[in-house]
Amino acid sequence: MLSQKKVSHPQRLEMPWRTVRHKVDCGVFAMRHIETYMGQPISNWKPGLYKESAIQQTTLEKLRQRYAHRMLASEINMLKAKVLDLAEKYQKVEFKVRTPHAYKAMQTMQNSVIEHR
Repeated sequence: MLSQKKVSHPQRLEMPWRTVRHKVDCGVFAMRHIETYMGQPISNWKPGLYKESAIQQTTLEKLRQRYAHRMLASEINMLKAKVLDLAEKYQKVEFKVRTPHAYKAMQTMQNSVIEHR
């Protein structure tokens, strides 16, 4: 039996891609970290993330799309067939009709981001 308790203090890594203003993509960062970290020394870890900038934002958008696609099209997604069917139907809608829908969806997402800051 131990007579003394060991106290552990967490250490926060200073990663170059750490953000100050951006607070909504923590899940995307976490998934990228899980996907790319293989136990190597931190100095050798290259997750393909950038400092807070327009490049970082573009990278996060691409990763968000990739991860969403993987989850929606996964074999374990019980609604996979429905999702793929709806996506196929949406692709058949004329571009000039889809554009306002996509624009409205983007505005909704941006408003959500602003609310969560």
